[in-house]
Amino acid sequence: MKLRPYQICVSGAAAGETVETSKHLSQKLGEAIAHHKHTLLTGATIGLPYHAALGAKKAGGLSIGFSPA
Repeated sequence: MKLRPYQICVSGAAAGETVETSKHLSQKLGEAIAHHKHTLLTGATIGLPYHAALGAKKAGGLSIGFSPA
């Protein structure tokens, strides 16, 4: 049975201590999503969603951002 790729949303803080302490983990999460051929969805904002998108891009994955503006 072949599994279909998922669309996985990453949401999180835009600024502050949480971003500084977790941006590396967020980037690794984006990379993992891409490595498993899933699509990353974010709110197209700064902070943790941005770092997840960077990770997905680094791994050659697809990232789609829905701007809140």
